[in-house]
Amino acid sequence: MHYISLVETWSDSGKPVDNIPGFDFICNSTRKKHKRARRGSGGISLYVRSSIYKGISKLTCTHNNAVWVKLDKHFFNLKNDIFMATVYFSPEYSSGCTEDINEVYSKLLRNIEHYSQLGDIVIQGDFNAYTNTIPDFVISDEAKFPKSKDNDYSIDSHNLRNNLDSKSANKSGKLLIDLCKESGLRILNGRTIGDPLGKCTCITYNGSSLVDYTHLCLLIYYNA
Repeated sequence: MHYISLVETWSDSGKPVDNIPGFDFICNSTRKKHKRARRGSGGISLYVRSSIYKGISKLTCTHNNAVWVKLDKHFFNLKNDIFMATVYFSPEYSSGCTEDINEVYSKLLRNIEHYSQLGDIVIQGDFNAYTNTIPDFVISDEAKFPKSKDNDYSIDSHNLRNNLDSKSANKSGKLLIDLCKESGLRILNGRTIGDPLGKCTCITYNGSSLVDYTHLCLLIYYNA
């Protein structure tokens, strides 16, 4: 393990939530406590193994629902820089949801469109989204990177994914699927060797669900 991302830290400061031996602290994104909430909500903390710390830099972000970092292609000997976001989106009707969920996804999409012009994209985190097995690509169409050139235009494959969480898609889930279709990102949950079944990521006293996702841009997805 070389990169640790923690969400729902409930932290109200920019300081590390903990010290992890062998890892350097990158950032701690906080939220202003809602006046109706009993405690803080959200919060994202990032740590990276000390040996690769110099190859990762935090980027400016326009909202507190996501933290972006860049993995330098020269340091990691990659073809392209990798721009990676860790997100936490509150449940739509919770007291911690201080921003319209449509605007939250619109901001993330604008970030993706911007950074996809500079390198490859990875998105991970807690979306509080139920997606069932809705396809995250346009069936019988071709996937496109935002503003891509013709030689970047690649045929999509119908690699369906599995999901052990059978709940119907909620609004956040539908918006997440739309984001994938618009940006060309693919959900890894339920279609990789490490998680071929789409296991639940949240287990509580009253049930379990799949609400945490990892997404890759097509260049990484098809060459992984």
